[in-house]
Amino acid sequence: MKEKEESKGKSKKIPDPRALEKMTSDISRKLSEQNFNTIEEAREYLNSVVKSGKVEKVPPKTAGNYSQDIMYEAFDTEDPVERIKLAEEALSINKDCVDAYVLLAEEKAKDISEKLSYYKMGVEAGEKTLGEFYFKENAGYFWGLMETRPYMRAKLGLAMVLWSAGLLKDAEKHCIEMLVLNEGDNQGVRYTLVDILAESQKFKELEILLEEYKDDCGAELLFNGVLSSFVLHGNCQKTIDRLKKAQKSNPYVPEYLAGVKSIGRFKGSQEYCTMGSEEEARSLADRMINSWKKLPAAVAWLKSVYGYDKPKSERNDPCLCGSGKKYKKCCGMNDSLK
Repeated sequence: MKEKEESKGKSKKIPDPRALEKMTSDISRKLSEQNFNTIEEAREYLNSVVKSGKVEKVPPKTAGNYSQDIMYEAFDTEDPVERIKLAEEALSINKDCVDAYVLLAEEKAKDISEKLSYYKMGVEAGEKTLGEFYFKENAGYFWGLMETRPYMRAKLGLAMVLWSAGLLKDAEKHCIEMLVLNEGDNQGVRYTLVDILAESQKFKELEILLEEYKDDCGAELLFNGVLSSFVLHGNCQKTIDRLKKAQKSNPYVPEYLAGVKSIGRFKGSQEYCTMGSEEEARSLADRMINSWKKLPAAVAWLKSVYGYDKPKSERNDPCLCGSGKKYKKCCGMNDSLK
């Protein structure tokens, strides 16, 4: 009984999505070994896999495949020590195992310098393994090819660390290259790029990116769009309209960007936040706050729009509007709408 109660109190760890790629990898290997006479035969095989939910395992025939299988095992392992051990084992078999460098950057690196080193080695290993011709031949839909994913993970990781280190120009370059390689942007690189452009105060380039993804209602794009509009056009109707749209995507963000609420030491992951939640707002603000801090006038404007710059009354104090009513019975009734 006690064991059941203890298990209830423990939250289940979210599985590493990278481990799920193992089945797709097995299918790809199996297909490459089959000599299907027609497309129909290949479809029949894939349908049988879908129905059974099982894929016949294909033993790795190269050091690259063997080391990647070890990495799928590492991603599927919860023990952090064992994950690192498996990554190092993968590198002992294949020094160009990109995902091994990615995991070591995430979980073994002690500081930003070590992270940069691991990610750079991963990117270089990926470029070497795939080859120059492969990049030219498959640019545009990289993520759809299983063998490119470790490289794309390493490149995004490198861009993120470069951004954290303040090397904005280098980070921007990697993001732009990734969007060229994978136009569908399965990794959400556009959200990192828009943050980098805002922090670099490249608002004309930011506007071009917003136009390219004008149908995307992600809060990160929208709030950066608010900042861009304020810088380029000031306190005008366009800026206010953008703010209204951004607030609908997440109403909690303004308080964090204006400094009314403290972000604190946010250690969560935006990837696992509920859209529109306060947790997402903290994550977004953590990524955008430097851009706003560089522009005090924008922060002051945001405070004035929401009334954050006005003195706050206690609930039972006379309302500052001069109505003679208590604050809680007058303007305080609107607090819940902010």
